[in-house]
Amino acid sequence: MHLFGNLGHITLLGPLSLATIFYLLSIGARRDAVAFAAALLACLVATLLSKLFFEACGGRLPALDIETPSGHESFSAAVFGCLAVLVAAGRAAWRQILVFGVAALLIALIGIGRVAAYAHTPEEVAFGFLIGASATMLFRLLRGEPKPIQVPWRAIALLSPAALVLAFAALVFMRHWTPEDSIEAIGRDLNAHYGLCT
Repeated sequence: MHLFGNLGHITLLGPLSLATIFYLLSIGARRDAVAFAAALLACLVATLLSKLFFEACGGRLPALDIETPSGHESFSAAVFGCLAVLVAAGRAAWRQILVFGVAALLIALIGIGRVAAYAHTPEEVAFGFLIGASATMLFRLLRGEPKPIQVPWRAIALLSPAALVLAFAALVFMRHWTPEDSIEAIGRDLNAHYGLCT
């Protein structure tokens, strides 16, 4: 089960996000592309700031049981949530339910995987999910009137084998890479130098 948690790794979601932005721009959906980029940027900034806050001040909030919110969960909730909003727009009701159901299942499995791998507590995953869900809501607000997006299913099917190989390689060689140590060091330094939580 913990392998599902790796699907939220930045080495997978980063390229997927960039490909989505470039595709949206290529079909003239500039507003969607800008809204998607803004939502993901907001998610990344909120995740970073929350990680710094809990590193510096988390000891003062022991009831929350949060040392560092889950970045895997926040970014996957934002990316897959925004993609679900894009794909579901203008579809029949049953298709929308299917799209949002698949996205919700994937996001939940990633969160469960992070807990199963002892990388995060359920509270840290839930906090990460709230950040990602908020970014998805921001995307919906910024894109305005939902417009159907043509999904290039044929291109996706043709590129899927290559994408799977690249994703597997990324997970094998980069799954242990994480900015957590740097973020923790910065959080400790901020508290030590500026006494943010004293």
